[in-house]
Amino acid sequence: MLDSRDIAILRILDGASNRAGWIPTEKVLDKIAWSPMKIKPRIRGLEREHLLHWRTQFGETSLRLTDKGRDALAVWDFKTHGLLTDIGNIIDVGKESVLVNATGPKGDFIIKFHRYDALVFDRIKRSLSYMSIALRLPMANNVDVSRVKARIEYDTLKALDGKVTVPKVFGLNRHAIAMEFIGDRFPAPLLKDVKIEKGTKKQVFEEYQKAIDAGYVHGDMSEYNVMCWDGKYYLIDWPQSLPTSCDFAKTLEKRDREKLESFFSRPKKGRNA
Repeated sequence: MLDSRDIAILRILDGASNRAGWIPTEKVLDKIAWSPMKIKPRIRGLEREHLLHWRTQFGETSLRLTDKGRDALAVWDFKTHGLLTDIGNIIDVGKESVLVNATGPKGDFIIKFHRYDALVFDRIKRSLSYMSIALRLPMANNVDVSRVKARIEYDTLKALDGKVTVPKVFGLNRHAIAMEFIGDRFPAPLLKDVKIEKGTKKQVFEEYQKAIDAGYVHGDMSEYNVMCWDGKYYLIDWPQSLPTSCDFAKTLEKRDREKLESFFSRPKKGRNA
């Protein structure tokens, strides 16, 4: 169980590190007014919990925060701000995010922890789908891409709330978004996994048009980013969204529509779109 002193150590690493950097242990010790004899066992404990990495190189030790460590900071702050009372199980893991069940004073929701994989991003950043992320990254080597992605998605979902059928968002902390859970005990099925009924195609395209009318292009729309629940079609996963005023918006909109059209045009048993 973490306490405020553990969190203080993680906060120092979070504030001082970049995505690939190691922080000399002495710098961490200098920032905490405790005896090194008390701090080092805590650091070792955080390492055992995989919240940070500890290495020794050329006789010097250094530390680096892990994704799990950043997750712990976000969860701590969500609890501190009264949004979260309990964290649950992982419900989905992908290359770009992890979804976890959570409970708060107003009921169940999910936390989406955005991830950043340098190799994956080097590949996708050349595509138009992720042009919005590239456009919003400051010209610096230590930018936290996962935080940028979370901010883009959070801001877009806030702007679309009440105008488009999208998950509601409740909070943002670092790379993590607290948002509405779509489904019952399990996440609602994706469009790719449900029987296509008469009118489905029309409804999905209408939702997409609502987003365009509200000023946003999704940028990566497909049957994998539509959830089907309670007769509604939720458009999800917006970290690569782009304002319609952007130069690339029309190109992305055209591709989004073509990908949806391609899905609905594929032969599938029982399909009646």
